[in-house]
Amino acid sequence: MTDKPSENPEVLTWIREIHEAEKREKAYRKEAAGLVKLYEGQDTARDQFNILYSNTETLAPALYNSTPRPTVKRRFNDADPIAKAASSVVQRLLQYHLDDGLSEYASFDTLLEGAVLNALVPARGVLRWCYEAETAEIAPGQEQVVKETVYGKNVPWDHFVHGYGKNWEEVPWVGFLHFMTSEEIKKNFPEKVGILEPKLQRLDEEREREADPELKGKKVVEIWEIWDKVTKTQYFLSTEIPEEFLRDPTPDPYGLTGFFPMPKPLMFFNNVGSCAPIPLYRMYKAQAEELNVVTVRIQRITKALKVRGFYDSTIQGIEKLMDADDNTLLPMENAAALYGNGAGGLEKALLLIPIEKLVSVLQQLYTQRDQVKRTIYEITGIADIMRGVSQASETLGAQELKNQWGTLRLKRFQRRTALYVRECLRMIAELSVENFSPQTLAAITGLKFPTAAEKAQAQQLMAVMQQAGQQPDPASMELLQSPSWEELIELLQNDLARSYRIDIEANSTLDAEATEDKQDVQELLAGLGQFFQAVGPLVQSGTLPFDVAKGMLVALTRRYRLGAEFEDELAKMQAPQPPADPKVELEKLKLQAEQAKMEHEKQLQAMDMQLKQEEFAGKQAELQQKAAFAAAKHTQDMQKLMLQAQLEAMKPEKEEA
Repeated sequence: MTDKPSENPEVLTWIREIHEAEKREKAYRKEAAGLVKLYEGQDTARDQFNILYSNTETLAPALYNSTPRPTVKRRFNDADPIAKAASSVVQRLLQYHLDDGLSEYASFDTLLEGAVLNALVPARGVLRWCYEAETAEIAPGQEQVVKETVYGKNVPWDHFVHGYGKNWEEVPWVGFLHFMTSEEIKKNFPEKVGILEPKLQRLDEEREREADPELKGKKVVEIWEIWDKVTKTQYFLSTEIPEEFLRDPTPDPYGLTGFFPMPKPLMFFNNVGSCAPIPLYRMYKAQAEELNVVTVRIQRITKALKVRGFYDSTIQGIEKLMDADDNTLLPMENAAALYGNGAGGLEKALLLIPIEKLVSVLQQLYTQRDQVKRTIYEITGIADIMRGVSQASETLGAQELKNQWGTLRLKRFQRRTALYVRECLRMIAELSVENFSPQTLAAITGLKFPTAAEKAQAQQLMAVMQQAGQQPDPASMELLQSPSWEELIELLQNDLARSYRIDIEANSTLDAEATEDKQDVQELLAGLGQFFQAVGPLVQSGTLPFDVAKGMLVALTRRYRLGAEFEDELAKMQAPQPPADPKVELEKLKLQAEQAKMEHEKQLQAMDMQLKQEEFAGKQAELQQKAAFAAAKHTQDMQKLMLQAQLEAMKPEKEEA
């Protein structure tokens, strides 16, 4: 008999944390589960008028209806070539990930639509982002990354828990629930198959709603993935196995700024003092229930609205008249019984049940239902959409007023959705630049930035060409001026530097700012045009001093947000020179021409003098050369004479001998 392994205190601590988190959300989870059933129409007998489905289908496309366009730029639009190049890298990365064409992962639109739907119905939309790399063995014991990608997952609202915090920034940890089959256990935890497979079981009724449809009826085991921001560690555990973690704790897997692999959950209502979600349906639940009651009564009264009554059986053929089609004439039988002896005709022979009171009640019920619907629309903000619809006959001002005020409450929801999209884009960008290799970045973006080694080679080539006196190679000069991949990655992987120098936005978060900037520029240009027309002549005539006009211009531009960007340049303006007298200018031109003529003559005289000096120097050198030649010849002649004299002196001596 083997001893049972002792329980791991750290695992037990996390199991208690998970149970406490589920306990805190017990009431919310019960309410949210009922809302999901209501939205999906699982109890149509009770919910005759599914206003939740109607409202959700109206609000969802108003909040997210098209793929966003990422906009990455230098934060302050200053001259920063490295930040400019890094912005291009991130821009292309995001454009690729928003539409990568890979069918194995959910598209960005699918993920965001699911998050918005979860935020509108169970009140919490959760998207998590993952980095995945595929490797291949290129040599024994050596692997190489062959594929890298960043993809998203839509986390069901009830597969997510988090630690206690009054706001999202204070949340210490988050947890994701996975229902894994035997095949998934073998793939993700091959070393723990022996302890996990005995825990496989079918889901109970309470948990069955949390599983994917394809898992119903299969044996699964609950696996929790915990991300602890306090220790920056990722854990995998099962509440059924308190003895050990399913995998060694992983320290900071992605290196993200906020550590969590997800932005703040998308919620349109926040609880005061906590992160507990509040379903929008809760705000109009009483009106929705009243709407169902009114609808049921309308249906019942409508069923009761039937033409029914009695007739005199002695009069034959009346029952056939009730079944006849339009414009049908039937032969009357026993007409004497219908009109004779004061019978009173057909009205006296028929006795119909009165329905006038039912019709009156039905009309009131229809009015009441419309009133309840209007109340619900006011609560949800759908009434703003209806009021914001413009007509072709309306003026531009009326349409702008409707756009500004008609959808004011809806814009708050749209703003939250836009911010959530922006946070998702920033997380995708950060995951990519933190984990992708330079080769993957270059392949995805298609940008031809050099590496540090290539720049070093170009620098050496330039040095060799300069030593040889050759002109610099334009391609090498362009290569040296371009930032390297190492410089770009160093900037992008530095969280503070990237935040300081690069801004990542979505078009939905920039539309209002872009519209304001365009209007600001138009007003500024119009104001400058009017200012120059009014003040320019006064400055030219000297009536208004230039410094006063410049101060007025700077004060004018300060009123506009964009004017501050070139305020310093305006302050450098210099006073214009007064217009010159044409006669004075003509005299100046003549004087300049005479001075130029004199300078030209001086240059000619100097050249002539230089030529004469050179000619004199040449003649002097020739004379010196001739004199030297003559001296050399004289010396040679003297040497010959002396040699002859010596020879002559030696002759008598020879004769005597």
